Amino acid sequence: MLGRQKFNMIVISSALQPYFDRFCYGYTASGLWLHSIAVATSAWSIAEELDVAVESGSQIYVAGLVHDIGKVVLTDLLRQRGEQIDLERTPDEPPGLVELERETLGICHVEAGVLLAERWNLEPAVVRLVESHHLPDGSADPDAAILHLTDYLLASLGVGYRENTPVETPLVPSALDQLIDSPDFLPLCEQIALRESARSLAIVEALV
Repeated sequence: MLGRQKFNMIVISSALQPYFDRFCYGYTASGLWLHSIAVATSAWSIAEELDVAVESGSQIYVAGLVHDIGKVVLTDLLRQRGEQIDLERTPDEPPGLVELERETLGICHVEAGVLLAERWNLEPAVVRLVESHHLPDGSADPDAAILHLTDYLLASLGVGYRENTPVETPLVPSALDQLIDSPDFLPLCEQIALRESARSLAIVEALV
């Protein structure tokens, strides 16, 4: 059953590729697509390590895939206005980049992403995960904590980002506290992120 669901997620990923495979601020060419796949697959794998229910795992995957889709909207808005976001000014404290986006455009990629997710009629659980991926309430929602941690790890690794781009998702300590049950957990998550980023790069290179 799990294999079937993972196959379905791959089909969804392929269908969404045209929305992601374009220039977006902070990313390399096809970087947003690479980052999104890596977050989705890494978050799913971390959820499996935590024995999260299969249904929640698939929701985390879809949310990981679309968590930054709002940046596509903001990139178009920046182009229309002839403006840029100075990523060097990204705050070091949560919620990070979203504050700079709001300062520049009056809206952040999380808010734009939620609007798109709702328009696409994605599950409410997926919309909620997209909404909270920069600032989760880890004590109340372990799924959100998984997505937040995964996004942080992939951003820290620079997966999909241009060189020297600041980490846009500062880690919320309560999210990490909610998930860690042993000293080995965080290194395991880092290994998963490295493994899935390499696999995601192979997928992207095969498709572009």
